[in-house]
Amino acid sequence: MTTKMIDFLRKYEIWIFLSLAPLLNFVITYLKSKGLIDFFPYTNGRFYALMFLLLFIVKITKGTEGIKNLFRPMLVWKVHPKWYVFSLLFAFTIGLITLVIVAFYNGDMSILDFEIYIPTLKFTLFLLSWAFLGEVVWIG
Repeated sequence: MTTKMIDFLRKYEIWIFLSLAPLLNFVITYLKSKGLIDFFPYTNGRFYALMFLLLFIVKITKGTEGIKNLFRPMLVWKVHPKWYVFSLLFAFTIGLITLVIVAFYNGDMSILDFEIYIPTLKFTLFLLSWAFLGEVVWIG
């Protein structure tokens, strides 16, 4: 790339990303409406495309150090780890209490016959990639 183009990208980095992101989303949505892509690339591919667009712009404007700076805030823990455990268990506990109350109210105790579901490694990696994408694209 020419020096003028790189200078332009550096000067208007955020505006370029904010302009290209909706356009990229539009292209993916248009391709989905025409049946050229399936459901999975439509729902998940948009976020991957946004992340790669962001990484591409940051790599051009700020280099490898810029990419490191983009990921650095994800490693900063600003609250005690007990609050992370609390936030993960809170929703589960409220859901469980609600199900128990409904079971007592309806007189149906079949809720106590449940099987523990342990997600597969593929599903776990999928969820982690979604969390990673959300952090990079929307927070970064």
